[in-house]
Amino acid sequence: IIDDNFESITPDTNNWGSSIYKQIEWNFQNLEKVIIGKNLDIGNYTFSFRNQSNPIIFEVSSENPYIKGQGQFLLSKDGKILYGVSKMGTGKKDLSSLTDCEVLKYYLFSYNQFSEIILPPNSKVIEEGCFSFSNNVIKIQLPQSCERLGKEAFSGCNSLQEIFIPNNVNLI
Repeated sequence: IIDDNFESITPDTNNWGSSIYKQIEWNFQNLEKVIIGKNLDIGNYTFSFRNQSNPIIFEVSSENPYIKGQGQFLLSKDGKILYGVSKMGTGKKDLSSLTDCEVLKYYLFSYNQFSEIILPPNSKVIEEGCFSFSNNVIKIQLPQSCERLGKEAFSGCNSLQEIFIPNNVNLI
């Protein structure tokens, strides 16, 4: 539970697990829910979970002016930025229902177990390391709206066989 007294997160390896650049990485196998109070603004950080045994649900206070929980997704209040996603499961991860989402944050899908990821249809920016070390991912189709790929977005994706990069992408 991240209560109403928190206004920002500064990753600290003693309290939060490990931090990689702009990623808060939690290594809690049995974590099922992240509850966030009304004052927290997570800034540029991404919530990333490794070794999940359970799907993770994000619950955010309706009074929080910065972020919202939408089941297994943590988004900016306007839905344009995806900050967190439950990486539980294998096979296909479908994010096509996140129609307002334009930005996938740093290391968002790193170390996931999915073989295929369907991105939000209006994604414009895939930030640094977004899919890094996702050893099972075979196929990723970037939407036509995609304009920018961050560095090392697919670093360590050793099984990747197919990636569709639309003509719209003007910065890699």
